[in-house]
Amino acid sequence: MSAAVRVLLDARKLGDGGIGIYIENLVDGLLELAREDIADISLCLLVSPTSQFGNEDKVGNEALARWANEVEFSTERSGKYSVGEYLTLARSQEEALARSDIFHSPHYTLPFQLEVPSVVTIHDAIHVTHSESFLKGGAGKRLIRSAMRRASALITVSNYSADVLKSISARHARNVCVIPNAVPLDAETTDDMAVPSFLASRFFASRGASSRYCLFLGSDRAHKGFDELLTAWTLLDEFACDLVLVGDRYSEASKARVRELGLQEKLHFVGAQSRRELWALIRNATALCVPSRVEGFGLPALEAMASGVSVVCSPAPALREVCGSTAWYAESFHPKSFADALSACLSAGREKIAREEQGVQRAAEFSRERHARATVEVYERVLKREILQASRAEPTGRGVTGQGVTGVL
Repeated sequence: MSAAVRVLLDARKLGDGGIGIYIENLVDGLLELAREDIADISLCLLVSPTSQFGNEDKVGNEALARWANEVEFSTERSGKYSVGEYLTLARSQEEALARSDIFHSPHYTLPFQLEVPSVVTIHDAIHVTHSESFLKGGAGKRLIRSAMRRASALITVSNYSADVLKSISARHARNVCVIPNAVPLDAETTDDMAVPSFLASRFFASRGASSRYCLFLGSDRAHKGFDELLTAWTLLDEFACDLVLVGDRYSEASKARVRELGLQEKLHFVGAQSRRELWALIRNATALCVPSRVEGFGLPALEAMASGVSVVCSPAPALREVCGSTAWYAESFHPKSFADALSACLSAGREKIAREEQGVQRAAEFSRERHARATVEVYERVLKREILQASRAEPTGRGVTGQGVTGVL
């Protein structure tokens, strides 16, 4: 029997937003396949020198501790998105690469001078299509094109993102594989919790801990639709539920805007939260608001669906792929349209319950096993070597049927 295929996976962005969740889901999925003798594969993870195994105060380190007995680790000192990452990583990881069959970068920064086949996952090109500056947009396009040109295989997470990559470099996007994100392990292992105590004590004390709230997970970056969300909230009935805003990427100008609109009693900035508190916030929400002008996938929407929570979102193409017919969509990107969709959701009654149940069923299709199997199939095509041992009749992860992601383009 041949030796297991060894993958060197760059995990330095573990705990860093959506890419960090992607890494965690992929590693969990690949290890599950290996434990069940479905995939003949072994992993070595690149980690930063600051990783603190088992330290739950640092997002992602709990996962590193969970994997400690099943993967190898190699420390990489170059910074994320740095010049050194491009120019020195192949040399500093020479020993790890020599023992690897494939290098997988979970983002578009593919180092130069790799001497093994490489797979690159490009989640989106928002920093190109909706750049906050001309220079950043131009630099981002060149870096994406470089990764697309040099990679042995490309993965992206939605048909929308695949179409954008085609517009950036049609020649090198011909064989891009669409593999949708998976529901995180947290959705299965975190116990049900009541409304977090900080909400009850700080914001809902005068109205009771049972006060309804909607949730926004994001930032005030323009493409996230934050300004449109604020305007939409001014158009809602005064008795509509509160809005809880999670994250630490809101400027003082944005908070001042909330006060200018007279929304300070209805909108609550709660900062970054632990994974446990975040899942409690999701599960107890009346609805998740996703007013984004553009998304590469829309992971918070998937997490809400998995938790049986309604999703109210903009008509962004990637969100339609993820949510299908289970979400409440604004007809346009105008704030009034979003306010109308949210009002319809909050007053829907039985239909709201029915869509939430459909959302749970749909989210179950975005499993870690499907995600991992599809990724292993990409490795197989690159190496021209069979890795999956189980019957090909098993779920292959080529996407969600119907209105969802459909597979290899």
